[in-house]
Amino acid sequence: MGNRIAFGVALSLVIAPGVALAQEAELSAAELAFVEWVTETAIPLPAFAGATAPEGVDLSPFDEDFERARFVYLGEPDHYIAEKYAFRSAFLAHLFGMGWRQVCMEMGRADGVRVNRYLETGDARHLADVGVYRVGTALTRADGAFADVMRGIGTSGGACELSYFGYDVDTVPGSGFDDVCARLEVLTDVPFAGDLLAVARTAQRRGVLGETPELDEWLENWDAIDAELAPHLPDGERDELYLDIACLRESGTFAREIGPILASGVTRYPVDAFARREETMFANFDGWNRRNAGEKLVVMGHNMHVAKTDGGRMRDHGHALSMWPCIGAHIARNAPDDVFAVWLLYDHGMHKEDLSSAIVEVESAPGTLEALLARVPHETFVLRLASDDPRSAWLDEEREFKVNGTSRGYAVLRQKADAIVFTRESTAL
Repeated sequence: MGNRIAFGVALSLVIAPGVALAQEAELSAAELAFVEWVTETAIPLPAFAGATAPEGVDLSPFDEDFERARFVYLGEPDHYIAEKYAFRSAFLAHLFGMGWRQVCMEMGRADGVRVNRYLETGDARHLADVGVYRVGTALTRADGAFADVMRGIGTSGGACELSYFGYDVDTVPGSGFDDVCARLEVLTDVPFAGDLLAVARTAQRRGVLGETPELDEWLENWDAIDAELAPHLPDGERDELYLDIACLRESGTFAREIGPILASGVTRYPVDAFARREETMFANFDGWNRRNAGEKLVVMGHNMHVAKTDGGRMRDHGHALSMWPCIGAHIARNAPDDVFAVWLLYDHGMHKEDLSSAIVEVESAPGTLEALLARVPHETFVLRLASDDPRSAWLDEEREFKVNGTSRGYAVLRQKADAIVFTRESTAL
């Protein structure tokens, strides 16, 4: 172990001259051994300098994992950093080259429909119809630009081969009414469908942020509605109509509940609202899975959503809480051997402050996984977490890591992800 400690001291002198010895004295032998293992094992990548995927990213060491998997998770640590786009772009381009064509995102169901129309047509008017993009924040503008990146990755012979959907509630709800109406409008010879359409348009005029008893009634009586529509709509179309209605209802409920809580400074953390939101994600994913049996899917979202297992803890806005069941674990529960999860992490830098215009500094946090990874002499690297090397055993206990910059997560990392991509410094959107 003496050689490993000497290695750690030398390494920290390279990374942080002048303060290295004081920092090094705070590390345990297990932490020093872990840094040594990562340094020997990690695969260096070209630096992620902002939102554009760098040239020369070689992900071929993971090709066997990608071939085996049906679902690849691309998790981001922070919604408000530019590097997540470089990370996504690099992996999407590689997976597209291996034949992957289906992508989903932690985005509203109705909004995802409009992004997919943009990928299909290249008509930017579809992006203008995305509800969350109309908010006009740096995040939504960057996501809109990333849609163009995806179209570039997926376009071959003039047509985009990538198919995209959103599995989340719509945080700017309302567009889902258009989707419900569009499914009913084609049934011009079905009086029952016309009655439903009239009710939908009445509810749409009132707005989903008000109470929508019509949607509640439809969902409560869906078996009867389904039987009426069965002679006129295929099973898959009726399933999609049900999911449109259910997600529209849940989007309005979530927006009504979460808005006042967040506006109040989060004096009460809305765990129940977030848990119900995640259940809507389950339903939206399950609907896709029924229609696309056997298709491979790239699942993008926050690390805490695309974890392979439930459990773990968070500290957010001063609240300590246990994590509710997440979409990543929901998928993996039914197909544990079909998932390969990759998380992006960073140590320090700048990020946006939620959806505001403020840019704030995120400092390196001693005691976190990221602070240890920052001691590795690569600006950016990818690391497979599975290993029987005893120096990697530090990962087998609950560890602290960053969530959206200033919040914290706590989990056994090897239970949550198969690999991590680490970049030392972030830039704000």
